[in-house]
Amino acid sequence: MAIRNGLLVAAAAAALCLPQAMADAKPACCFTNPQYSGVCSVEPGEGETCTTILDYLNNPQSQGKTYCGNTSIRGGWKESDCKKTSPPAASSPVVDGPVELPAHR
Repeated sequence: MAIRNGLLVAAAAAALCLPQAMADAKPACCFTNPQYSGVCSVEPGEGETCTTILDYLNNPQSQGKTYCGNTSIRGGWKESDCKKTSPPAASSPVVDGPVELPAHR
């Protein structure tokens, strides 16, 4: 019974801490660069902002951080939307009426 009560206390404590952790989380920063394929998404760490990350990416002397897949591209970065875009849906050709397929040989 003591283990069960301990688990209930731990679960309750976790539930109380979770909203605070979610409130402390910063939204991701997204950047684009003509030399970089796609959109770079970075979650700011302690003491970081989207502006400080962008400054780092645009500084030719900066090194040591692993933003954007540890890219070495410096300069030309711009902040962009972090919206996830879905790839276009695959389309099938429209066929009017029956289609006769060739016989297999």
